[in-house]
Amino acid sequence: MKKELREKVWIKYNKHCAYCGCPISYKEMQVDHKLAKARGGTDDFDNLMPSCRLDNYHKDTYTIEEYREQLILKIDRIMKDSNTRLLNRHRIIKFNCDKIVFYFEKQGT
Repeated sequence: MKKELREKVWIKYNKHCAYCGCPISYKEMQVDHKLAKARGGTDDFDNLMPSCRLDNYHKDTYTIEEYREQLILKIDRIMKDSNTRLLNRHRIIKFNCDKIVFYFEKQGT
């Protein structure tokens, strides 16, 4: 990918991961395909998303809705763990049960 396009992708969401919203440096940023090429996605700018390594890895080739579902499944899985339930009960950790809205969705694009 040409540096000029990569830079445009990076600033697309103000140098933040399109999914979690964490700030990312140019060097750390990975370019994700909103719709994976394996699923018919293209290299068009509108399909390219700045992503942190963690989100890019876990999103894999899922669609946006499938990725959202996968994150919900992860919450369900960890809540089955007795250590997690104990820590949650003692309010050492706290889960946000709000609907998952990705950073790029909050930005209106």
